[in-house]
Amino acid sequence: KDAKENYESIKNFVTGTLAENSPVIPISAQAQINLDVLCEYICTKFPVPVRDLSTPLTMFILRSFDINKPGTTIDDLKGGVVGGIINTGILRLNDIVEIKPGIIKFDESSKKFTTISVKTKVISLQSEKNNLEQAYPGGLIGVGLLIDPSISIADKLVGQIITSLD
Repeated sequence: KDAKENYESIKNFVTGTLAENSPVIPISAQAQINLDVLCEYICTKFPVPVRDLSTPLTMFILRSFDINKPGTTIDDLKGGVVGGIINTGILRLNDIVEIKPGIIKFDESSKKFTTISVKTKVISLQSEKNNLEQAYPGGLIGVGLLIDPSISIADKLVGQIITSLD
């Protein structure tokens, strides 16, 4: 197909959807073609989201893991780590936060699930490879916590929320 046929195919595909009136910007990330055009469109046409920093913290956990290498001694163990996106509020180093719903257990006698929220301290904040004192809504944040790393290993906390404790 030529470029015009591809364009028409894309426009037909999005007809009747929310994207119907959106522009089609041809790019090639591998060849780095038109990435500047795409970035300019995003920066000039997308509104900057309003961020209310006065509301309580909510952060969505997208990843969780144990950063300790096998064989790490007890004295050298680091707490569990979560990665995610702050939706509202500000997260600061040394904040006391709560992970909800937390630890989920099945009670054999009652045949019901129970949850125990996890209260913990923020011991590190990182974005990219930058250590932070505080983090705001709008980007991916790595959060080191003072929790047993077995709680956060292998994405066990994915889908949970971190909130501030007042």
